[in-house]
Amino acid sequence: MHTIESKINHQSISQDIYDTFKNEFPFLAHKGQNIDVLISTLANKLMALPDREVLLWGMVVTEMSLVRKDNAPLPKEIIAAIKQKARELKPAFDSVSPRAVLQVQETNYESLWRNATDKQKHDFFIDHRFTDVPPFIRYWFMKHNKEHRGWTAHESSMMIKFWALPFHLARKEAMTKQQNEIRQYFRERTNG
Repeated sequence: MHTIESKINHQSISQDIYDTFKNEFPFLAHKGQNIDVLISTLANKLMALPDREVLLWGMVVTEMSLVRKDNAPLPKEIIAAIKQKARELKPAFDSVSPRAVLQVQETNYESLWRNATDKQKHDFFIDHRFTDVPPFIRYWFMKHNKEHRGWTAHESSMMIKFWALPFHLARKEAMTKQQNEIRQYFRERTNG
């Protein structure tokens, strides 16, 4: 079985955890303990965990900081809390497995644009959200409409932003109204 090498800096994360605890607890270590040894021990214990569990450290530290105690948690308590958080989030981890991520297919917008008819190019940003389409396709769209339809940059932008929210926190009705206004504008336009 092949394992992927971790790209996480466990020592840095351990240091960050104790730096955070420095602001939350009066004492970082119990009497007779060395903080550098605790950080090193935590880093070694973090190396034994999968990366996706190690990355939960921020949530765990926040929750541990809410518990008012004099001393910061020991490395074994931090590791136990990380493992507990990972068990809580297991359904979320399982729903986004690497296999599911790899099965997501990328849309080749360049190919779609190059093989589109004039009508499909006209409706390109009605059929595809501008946030998903690469910027160079938006440029081609504007250039095509300027050359073949006589559209201004503003008119092309109106069509590109067909799926954009008309204002912050707009509801579906406002978006539908804006889309209808864009369609009406281009229906009434004489040469486009």
